[in-house]
Amino acid sequence: FLIKEPGTQERTRWHHDLPYWPIDGDQVCTLWLALDPVDAASGAVEYVRGSHRWGMRYKAEAFLGEGRYKEDLPPVPDIDRMRGELEFVQPELEPGDCTVHHGLTVHGAPGNATADRRRRAYITRWAGNDVVYYPRPGIQPMLRDPDIPSGGPLDSELWPVVWENSR
Repeated sequence: FLIKEPGTQERTRWHHDLPYWPIDGDQVCTLWLALDPVDAASGAVEYVRGSHRWGMRYKAEAFLGEGRYKEDLPPVPDIDRMRGELEFVQPELEPGDCTVHHGLTVHGAPGNATADRRRRAYITRWAGNDVVYYPRPGIQPMLRDPDIPSGGPLDSELWPVVWENSR
């Protein structure tokens, strides 16, 4: 769950999701399900249109506390300075609406400037059959899976197959 309480000033920094997870491949997406009405004032996510096609992977930075991610990648560029050069999408959502974005789509969110509305969302990750297990240095221990070798297909209790490909 992701929650932004009313009056939260901190923005969610610009990032993309793939470097935070112990997986690698192109067929990775995040489903962001709104549990409350979401608009710009309450901290709706902003997506940089087409950024998943930049061919870049950026360094994961800890959202809370000290950085633990060890992968040697460049930092996310200063997206706010590039606002005039980029196109942004910031959908307004009702409870039950969702967005789906690629694992390399750069996104972030403003704080929640409302006085009385939470911004809650339920997040899930989905992976296609080109995605393999890749235990990145510094990844969260709860995401490690000793049952899958590095480079192996995702198919375990932690990474269940939801839909079989009918080849």
